Amino acid sequence: MINLPKSFKLIFKTRAGSHLYGTNTQISDVDYRGVFIPDERYFYGCLLSTEQYEDKENDETLFEIRKFLRLALDSNPNIIELLFVPESMWEVGTDEWRLIYLNRNLFLSKRAKYTFLGYAHSQFKRIKTHRNWLLYPPQKEPSPEDYGLTSRTQMTDDDLGAYEALKDRVDVSEDLMRIVTKNKAYKNAKREWDSYQLWKKNRNPERAKLEEKYGYDTKHASHLIRLINEGEELLFNGTITFPRPEAEYLLAVKNGALTYEQLYRELEVYEEKFEMFYKNSKLPDEPNSLEVDKLCIQINKSYLRGRENEQENN
Repeated sequence: MINLPKSFKLIFKTRAGSHLYGTNTQISDVDYRGVFIPDERYFYGCLLSTEQYEDKENDETLFEIRKFLRLALDSNPNIIELLFVPESMWEVGTDEWRLIYLNRNLFLSKRAKYTFLGYAHSQFKRIKTHRNWLLYPPQKEPSPEDYGLTSRTQMTDDDLGAYEALKDRVDVSEDLMRIVTKNKAYKNAKREWDSYQLWKKNRNPERAKLEEKYGYDTKHASHLIRLINEGEELLFNGTITFPRPEAEYLLAVKNGALTYEQLYRELEVYEEKFEMFYKNSKLPDEPNSLEVDKLCIQINKSYLRGRENEQENN
């Protein structure tokens, strides 16, 4: 559990993840998300800054108010959804948070098409990568020699960076181009190997069971479907409902209701649908950034003045 400095104010905290979506089971971890306001030193001074506190072991993340508002303006799916957590699910909700909550329409825009669909694609890319590793695991760590490189022809990242910067300004020999191509191929293979090793080392045992049983990461698939459904609701209705109305289906997806091929086709269909969602959405093209900025100034000024009064009285 994160213990903020006493001079900070926690204005919002809620259960997130499966407990928010209504897809939690008896073995589900509890995730927490929240927002805080730092003290005056972080506003007026030049030595201190903070954007968030994170406790990965206990799945808790608290965002500094200005970072939170910026991410919400960008329609970041993991952030903007917190503006729609019903009051009954707030564990902390101060007057400052209520003011943000009541003005959440200022953050909404058609940007949601790109962020929610983009996050869904990111989930699918992860699924695809892990599936490939599961079905066709790399057999050995690549070496420069595998790519025809010697100690004389092996290039550093700085060497490759210099080549990219200069290749359009100077004549480059075919020999150098071949060496660069080999180095790039080797480095890509090495990155793939390192990522695979990291995945194996940090692989969640429960997720591993799902992958081995169904041939792909069905938990990521459940997140993908949820993100698409949330994005659709936000574009059409300007809201996101929690717990999710399709929670039962999301649990079924997590438990292997879709094959990998069905998931792929579903994503293709939704990509076409999102064009229609975007076209018919009544949301503005851009969020009301100026009004959100005024709201941020109002909240922070009020908090800092209150602290100054407290300090004077003490």
